[in-house]
Amino acid sequence: MNTIRLLAFSVLIFLSLSCISDDDDVELIHLLGTWERGSLHEETGLDFVMAYTFHEDGTFEQKSIARQPNSAIESGFNSIVSGTFELSGNKLTLNETDWLGLPEGTGRWYVSGEELVAFEWNRERNVTVKLRERKSQLEMDFGPCGPNVLCAGPLTFYKVKR
Repeated sequence: MNTIRLLAFSVLIFLSLSCISDDDDVELIHLLGTWERGSLHEETGLDFVMAYTFHEDGTFEQKSIARQPNSAIESGFNSIVSGTFELSGNKLTLNETDWLGLPEGTGRWYVSGEELVAFEWNRERNVTVKLRERKSQLEMDFGPCGPNVLCAGPLTFYKVKR
């Protein structure tokens, strides 16, 4: 009888521990690298990819990329935002200082990197982050939106490069 209880208790502990894969606090070492999420842009047949790259020196880039489907071949960019970041627990502060965007009146949703235009930009964004699936997924919650603002819920990005 004691053997059955010990076995049942061991199985319960194992199952409890094996389900824990989410981190409340994110360590900088796990955030560094490139994270992407993509979807098909129906009109063009290209993938629309949003990518964040976090560097050891505390800088980041966020690129909106037009990419050939199922490929790493970039066709162009919608925007590139860069700046610095700070991580404290699961709170990520993005200090966006540079923004390259589409030229006014372009009529296209992407252009080459050389065609992007620099805009005056200085914005701080506070993001709640979580790592999931053995630190291979980064959930970014840009959380609460103000009135009359188009918002998405938490977005999941997938690690592509360290």
